[in-house]
Amino acid sequence: MNIASIIGDKGGRVVKVSVNALLAECVQVLNDSRVGAVLVVDDSGNLKGILSERDILWTLAKHPGGINQISVSQVMTPAHKLVTAAPEDPIASVMQRMSDHHIRHLPVIDGGRIAGIISIGDVVKALLDLTKTENEHLKSYVAGNY
Repeated sequence: MNIASIIGDKGGRVVKVSVNALLAECVQVLNDSRVGAVLVVDDSGNLKGILSERDILWTLAKHPGGINQISVSQVMTPAHKLVTAAPEDPIASVMQRMSDHHIRHLPVIDGGRIAGIISIGDVVKALLDLTKTENEHLKSYVAGNY
């Protein structure tokens, strides 16, 4: 199983904000979309970074009340520092990458273009589904129902 299967299951939904947006706007997008991170893009849709709930909390701890004056570009993790995945990457290796880097959201890039974003929750769900399917097949095989 690879990352493309997770992206397919999610329906390709990618929540994005402009690199020029204010942090307050981003908070509203996160809340309205019920996601924990957004990809930051320029006017042409090119990936410029990622911004997570954790980034916002750290910023608010340093600048209480500054949410209306701080831009997304000041807080985001810039593209050149991003850890990413490709659609063909195996789920287990991506889970290890997320664990090694202590990140919960990972942009998926295909040929230089944004293919999606996955969360650690997406990865865990995919692995649980795979385990369940394998378990059902093994039970059927042992019972002679193959």
